[in-house]
Amino acid sequence: DAAGLYAFGRQAEAIHWDVKQLAVALSDLADANALAAEIDHFGQSYRDTIVHKMLWRLGVVPLGAADNTSLVQAMEAALVASQCPLDDFFFDWRGGDVRRNAARYATDDFAAFREAIAAFAPALGLDHPYWADAAPCSMLIDEVEEIWAEIADRDDWSTFERKVAAIRRMGKAHAFPPANGKSTIRA
Repeated sequence: DAAGLYAFGRQAEAIHWDVKQLAVALSDLADANALAAEIDHFGQSYRDTIVHKMLWRLGVVPLGAADNTSLVQAMEAALVASQCPLDDFFFDWRGGDVRRNAARYATDDFAAFREAIAAFAPALGLDHPYWADAAPCSMLIDEVEEIWAEIADRDDWSTFERKVAAIRRMGKAHAFPPANGKSTIRA
C-alpha cells in the first residue's frame, strides 16, 4: 500500500488497527469493556506467535522467551537493513547455520543476528531433498503474472501445476514432525 501500513515490520500495527476497527463495528453488539480487554491481549499474543513461527521457520529449538525474542528482533533488524529476500534468508539459515550465500550474511547488518543465532540448536535435520536445492521456492509478483499470462493467453496451466507441486514439496520439507514421524531434533 502507498502509506506503508502493511510494510515489513509493521504487520502487527496494521493488524491491531484492523482489530480495533472491527471492535468499533461490534461495539453495538458486544460489551465494549470485553472487546477492549481482548484487544489489550492482542499485542502480546501476536508477538509470542510471531516469535514461535520465526523460530519454526528457521528450524531451531526455542530457548527462553528473552533469547527467542532477541533473536527475532535481531533477524528483523538485519532483514530491514539489508533488504535480503525473505525466502533466501530462511532457506540459507535453516537449522541455525548459514548454508548458502555466506558472504551476504558476513556484513555488519547481520552481526547481531549471527551472534544471537549461535546459541540455538537445530530443531530438524535437513534430510528432505528440498534443502539441497540451489535456491528456495519463492513466488514473487513477476512469477505470478507470468503464470497467469500463460493461463489467460493460452489456457496453459502447466506452469501453474508445476508451481503448486513445488510449493507442496517445500511444505513437506518444512513439515514438523517429519512425514515419517521420526523427530530429528538435536540438542
